[in-house]
Amino acid sequence: MVIDYIFGVVGVYQTVTSTTTLSQIGWAIVFVLAFTIPPFIAFRTVKVARDKLQGKLDQKPKLEMLDIKDDKPFWEFDKHVGQESFWLRLGVKNSGISPATKCVGKIVKFRDSSNRQIGRDFIPLCWQGTYIGQLFLETGLNPCEEKYLDVLMQKEKSPNVAYFAAPRYGGIDELEQVPDNITRLVIAVYCAETKPIYTDFVIKWKDNTHCYQSLRIEKAGVDKEGSQT
Repeated sequence: MVIDYIFGVVGVYQTVTSTTTLSQIGWAIVFVLAFTIPPFIAFRTVKVARDKLQGKLDQKPKLEMLDIKDDKPFWEFDKHVGQESFWLRLGVKNSGISPATKCVGKIVKFRDSSNRQIGRDFIPLCWQGTYIGQLFLETGLNPCEEKYLDVLMQKEKSPNVAYFAAPRYGGIDELEQVPDNITRLVIAVYCAETKPIYTDFVIKWKDNTHCYQSLRIEKAGVDKEGSQT
């Protein structure tokens, strides 16, 4: 676009030099420049503004849910008041280039085996290292840092039952049992700087056996709705 304007100026200059006086040439150049410079300045201004906006977007944190591995720290054994327990976790990573602050995780949707939504309140999740009896806490994620959310747990004394790993307002015996009709969970992770991410998970039992340490969760995909129940 700028090149077209330059050729236009040259063409006008060649025309006026062959038919007009120097005074008329001067006015012609002023006239052409008056129509050439403002569009060029506007074009540059828009480009600079666009580049700055893109730069700000690129500098935001970027949350992503890690692929689940059948190994620590995605599961962990623990003992609380002498009770053996088996905890399942999800990993969250900040793959952006700036810190993510006030990060929280929640189970925001509950579904049955036919993928029908079951209406109930969301459950705030706890980050690994939050002990039984502590309230729900936020955390921060530096660039390339990973942290883990406790999601489900099993008790050795009742291995055929799955429990939600939060909220931890009381002891391990006060954790809520996962109803039999809930087989899928949509988990959202939020931070202060960017939009939340929503991921769909399936609750499974390894080898289809309801025994201790057989509980698993698998990533089913990104939840497209992006809304809470």
